Amino acid sequence: MDGTYGDTEQFRMRDHMYKIQLLGKQTIGGKQFNGIAGGFGKDKRAILAKDIAEIHGKEVRHVNDAINNNRKRFIDSVDIVDLAIGAKQNGTYAMLLRLGFTKQSLGSVIGKGGNIYALSDRGYAKLLKILKDDVAWEMYELLVNEYFQMKEAMPNESRRLRAEAMHMNAKTRQTKMLKDIALNFQNTLSNESVHLLIGGITEIIMGKLLLPMPIIEKTYSATEIGLELGVTANRIGITANDNNLKTDQYGITVLDKSPHSTKQVPTFRYNERGREKLEELLEGLCQQ
Repeated sequence: MDGTYGDTEQFRMRDHMYKIQLLGKQTIGGKQFNGIAGGFGKDKRAILAKDIAEIHGKEVRHVNDAINNNRKRFIDSVDIVDLAIGAKQNGTYAMLLRLGFTKQSLGSVIGKGGNIYALSDRGYAKLLKILKDDVAWEMYELLVNEYFQMKEAMPNESRRLRAEAMHMNAKTRQTKMLKDIALNFQNTLSNESVHLLIGGITEIIMGKLLLPMPIIEKTYSATEIGLELGVTANRIGITANDNNLKTDQYGITVLDKSPHSTKQVPTFRYNERGREKLEELLEGLCQQ
């Protein structure tokens, strides 16, 4: 022994920590990832940094950078384990292949002294504080309740009460999210969109609609109109801006997912009058 881990007993303890058991694919909150156990003690569940990255919609290097830039905050074998070390010393390599790593990627990471982190529930909680990802906290609660702390089935009554509490917490988070959106975008969104958000809040809280919902006519995105007219979505947007078409007369402003992030951004959708006006304007440009 080279003495890296101290005496023989310390080496055995450390060696045991790297023995990973593959639990198979897990699905929590609609997200699928590889379940593993054993990295922090026998049968103690963990999660790979690469799976955290996928769940959060980030690149693995961003998660690794967040860890490495705050490495002193993570306690080895309690919060975090670097499986790249284990792969070189005790046969974890074969398990990593089963977890979806390729020989090429492992060779690159291990050869360059890179990291293959696995985190415990404690480590994951610390990472979330660093990432400052509000959406991820909801995912963390699901992971803790349904993955990290898997236990024997509880008595029916306890299970029912816990399920009710989780359901109420989820409703509270949903209503807060919708309320924040309505307040943050009240001067940007159309009246119909704000009305729909408020209606959604009341339906979540009361379990039924208390206000009549507005009738929303069929609308079209710039991409849909562009495909129909044989131009780019960018051309549709430029034409609309040049002719002041983004008004209530020609459509509504709604929230849509940004193509470059997970954020919701205001997006204008054109009604039938808007679609026809754009077609008329583009035909006029072609004839000039």
